[in-house]
Amino acid sequence: MTEAKPISEAKLKAIAASPMPDLDSFETWLGSAAPGAILKYAQGLWLDRRVHRRSNEYVLPETTRIVCKVCYRAYEAGRVELVQKKNGENDFYYLVIKRRDIEPPNKLNTMLGRGRIDS
Repeated sequence: MTEAKPISEAKLKAIAASPMPDLDSFETWLGSAAPGAILKYAQGLWLDRRVHRRSNEYVLPETTRIVCKVCYRAYEAGRVELVQKKNGENDFYYLVIKRRDIEPPNKLNTMLGRGRIDS
């Protein structure tokens, strides 16, 4: 496994300025993006955050939450890596990076921190 290169500030600014993808645009990106391509799929404190005192209402819109689930499924299939980049106090960019080689997680990788942890 090779070590990941840090994302430059200029590249991060360009990624941050891009709009959040809907399901169709994410699937198009996943099918056509070059290895190493980066896409911001969500932004916030955490993805499953609920409205205070309303456990059935999410902070993120439904379309964003659907894309988050599809990103995680692509991660489970070994097609992408998922990265969280701090943007400020209580704010993160959630990034998906297209992998060069498809490598589904295996038992050893899961024990080392790569693989299914929820869903």
